Amino acid sequence: MGSKRKTKSSSTKSRAQAAATPSPAFSSIDIEAVVSKHLSGSDIVPQEIRDENEILDQLASEILAPNSPMKSTATGFGLVSRARRVVTRLESLQQAVWKALEAEIEEARQRVQRFGALCGLASLPSTVLADIILLAIREDTDSEEPEKQSISAVHMSHVCRHFRDTVLSTPEMWTVICTTPHPTSAKLDLVHACLERSGDNPLDVHLNIYEPSEGSRYSPDAQLGCDEVFNIVQRHAHRWRSFNLKFIELPNTPPMLRRVGEETEDLGLFHSPNVGLVSAALQDMHDLSCPLLESIMLPFAQASVFIGKNMELCSSWDMPSLTTLSIMRCLPSTLPHLDRIVDFHFTLFCKHVVDDDVSSLVTLAEVLKQMTSLRVLVLNFLPAMPTDMALPAMEEINLDSVEKLTILLNPYCTVENSANFSYPYLRSFLSVLSFPNTSDLTIHLQDSTDESLIQNVVDLRTIFEDLFKGDRLPAVKSCMVMAFLLHSHWLHVKPGEHQTSLPKTFPASLENLTILCNTSLHLDILRSRFEEPCLLPNLQSVKLDVGQNRPIDMIAKNDWVRWLGKSCGLGSGMGGNFKGLRILERGMDGQRKGSQDGEFHSRMEMMMQSLATQLPPTRGIGF
Repeated sequence: MGSKRKTKSSSTKSRAQAAATPSPAFSSIDIEAVVSKHLSGSDIVPQEIRDENEILDQLASEILAPNSPMKSTATGFGLVSRARRVVTRLESLQQAVWKALEAEIEEARQRVQRFGALCGLASLPSTVLADIILLAIREDTDSEEPEKQSISAVHMSHVCRHFRDTVLSTPEMWTVICTTPHPTSAKLDLVHACLERSGDNPLDVHLNIYEPSEGSRYSPDAQLGCDEVFNIVQRHAHRWRSFNLKFIELPNTPPMLRRVGEETEDLGLFHSPNVGLVSAALQDMHDLSCPLLESIMLPFAQASVFIGKNMELCSSWDMPSLTTLSIMRCLPSTLPHLDRIVDFHFTLFCKHVVDDDVSSLVTLAEVLKQMTSLRVLVLNFLPAMPTDMALPAMEEINLDSVEKLTILLNPYCTVENSANFSYPYLRSFLSVLSFPNTSDLTIHLQDSTDESLIQNVVDLRTIFEDLFKGDRLPAVKSCMVMAFLLHSHWLHVKPGEHQTSLPKTFPASLENLTILCNTSLHLDILRSRFEEPCLLPNLQSVKLDVGQNRPIDMIAKNDWVRWLGKSCGLGSGMGGNFKGLRILERGMDGQRKGSQDGEFHSRMEMMMQSLATQLPPTRGIGF
């Protein structure tokens, strides 16, 4: 009997010692077994842990039996310790399973978010989805980077199969033909793909023109060049909707040089990949049929070299739908059907020959006379060169169809009392133009890169007196005036060196006025003392964002605001339509200051207190 009891006790101890041996870490096979058993509905606890639980239960029953030789405090603590190891083992298994699934869980969550964003679009009809994608593509594309449209279309086609099928089957997404300078074979492949995928839809064509910079190492006989896209799109002229040229100035060093002994031989201008002489491409560009062409954009002076100063090349094209022109230097005097032009942007250009300005203005006047359907007119005189040459006498031109007029001037050409005061010939030109139905007027003065330093005073008062003289602009309702130094950095000029006089002549029809200026202000005290206010009975709102933080600027603002109050009839109760005046401040650097400048607020409140008290309670002055 004692022998049996001893054998049983030793057997129990051996099982206990075997169970107490540390188990190895769980392998991927163990984890796979747990997951498989869970999916099949079986017990997921590993066999070794189930065996350990059975041993612990048996040991517990033996310890609790009467007269058990294993009954002791040490044995009880050992049993608890082994049970805790089982808990630790199960927790370790839990962590191993979680770690194995963690990456899959994160990917699944991302998939949920991605599908959640697409599930609404995926359920839409293809035509509706195509409209949404096309809107997103065009929203992401601007006029400076038109190539983004085709690139965005490619990106959209990579989202999923449904998107790809929709994008590839929507020709409107592939109608912009444009590449970066010196296009690679991959870029040319995209051009071919766009032409194929766009079907028979109208195309917006953007072509690059190359010219060597001054002082470059290219051969002296180098001419304007173009890349291979020129030749590719010529065959699709019948689909052109817009024709746009972009000027690319080549670097000073040629892309390829050939070694000859110790010297280098210039291979010429266009030995870079996919670039050839534009003269060769022009041979195939005469007498094109462009029935869908609506717009021609030639925003650089060199375009006149091959298009022709009077656009002779384009005159050979059949363009019955042409309505928009944006050109520099060349003039459309030879184009047929100028009476169909609705939107005309012209930039005067003369870099070396001053009489070119005058002759261009004479031709421009004749061109404008023929544009009887013109609604939007932009006259850019920023590049105009100073000259004392007179403009020949011309008859008045009535542009009664123009609704929106923008005039850009270089302040250098409007300097008061300057030895090179060139505004008279521009003044003579503008004096023959009449705009009886123009309601939207923008006058923009900006220094150019060639003539960046402005001396003395930019006289906006004289300009506006000329513009509104003789009821040439009697119907203007909205007027924006801008005078900005962009190329003259404020660190290189003394505060107050550049000054602008605020205009005080406007038509009685004016309703909304905005004046923006980052220079200091000029005030002619004697002139202001004796001038009469102009009647502005319809004026509703004024925004004044002018001057710098100098005493003369505050005085000039004060003078102009008091003139405004008299012109609107605020003191006499005539300003019934006036809703409010908003005045913003600029610092010595010409940059606008925030509303936290309490000192400025207090000064302005004191300066205009007399005017503000005359405004009705629902109106006022904002800062």
